[in-house]
Amino acid sequence: MLLGRNWALCQFARTSIVAIYKKNAQEGSKRKSKEEYAKEHNIYGGDPEQPHKLHIVRRIRSIYRRPYWEKLAIKNLGLTKRDPVIHKNIESVNAQLTMVKHLIKVQPLKLPQGLPTEEEFAHSYINSKGELIIQKRLFPVEQKQIEAKSDSCTINTNV
Repeated sequence: MLLGRNWALCQFARTSIVAIYKKNAQEGSKRKSKEEYAKEHNIYGGDPEQPHKLHIVRRIRSIYRRPYWEKLAIKNLGLTKRDPVIHKNIESVNAQLTMVKHLIKVQPLKLPQGLPTEEEFAHSYINSKGELIIQKRLFPVEQKQIEAKSDSCTINTNV
């Protein structure tokens, strides 16, 4: 009967450890194919051929007692407060988002009314579904003044 250190050495011989590393290296070198990424899109929603252009990012957890690199990433993304922030869907931004994905919530920005003009930005807001809603301002209708010509109007009182 083997006890203590001898038992551990028997269980994890050098050859078995090398075999485990080789197996992990072979499995880790496999890259995901387009079909596997498409399956993920089916689970989480979205179209893999036409990804959304903008993210709405909200911080949902505190950065208190988190490592300094996570605090720095949150500061670089502009998420020091819990207000929503809009970011582009590009690799450099996505790399920072994956570093702090356990602290944030990411939604695609939907534009049901299209992109707003510069004047409409002041009257737009983001609802809870991730849609940019434009509140159109109503302007008062200008009433056209009707000019009555006294010469053309004759009233016939001889009946």
